Amino acid sequence: GFPIWYPTGNTIYYFFGTEISRKGLSINITTTNEVPRDAKWSKDVSEKQNGSVMAWIYDMNGDGRDEMNIGQKGGVVANPDSSYLFCDIAKVTGLENLYTTYVTNMSHMFYRYAEFDAKVIDLGNQFDTSNVENMYHMFAFCGYRTAKEIHLGKYFDTYFLHLTYQIDFPNL
Repeated sequence: GFPIWYPTGNTIYYFFGTEISRKGLSINITTTNEVPRDAKWSKDVSEKQNGSVMAWIYDMNGDGRDEMNIGQKGGVVANPDSSYLFCDIAKVTGLENLYTTYVTNMSHMFYRYAEFDAKVIDLGNQFDTSNVENMYHMFAFCGYRTAKEIHLGKYFDTYFLHLTYQIDFPNL
């Protein structure tokens, strides 16, 4: 999910080394890796390339807007390096299905997340940061136009928050 900078000054973030832009897209974290037959796109994103973690684009709620779905049976285990994971995303649902216990890098994780419509950004109660070593700019420009609150949850370890300047909370 790292950015690609263009000579025009634009920066675009893409999914999984594809040309699918993250800008304005919603993500659903789910507890299944079964891709619907009529999905517009799908990719095996598992570490072992065995189909255990799948990503697919599909209009799951029938509103005419496609969502990026990422699923694994029982929930998705986030990569140790989860930097830029939700960068430029309009909305994430299913955070309760994302296990972050083994994540060490959350830099830029929510960079420019929900920049247009979120009033409250809620990470839920199981967002675990106990092993995170890098939270640099984790919330930079996160909900910068409308967000007034970020709910971190009971497993969000604020050790780095108190000892460093590694988390930005602009306008909050």
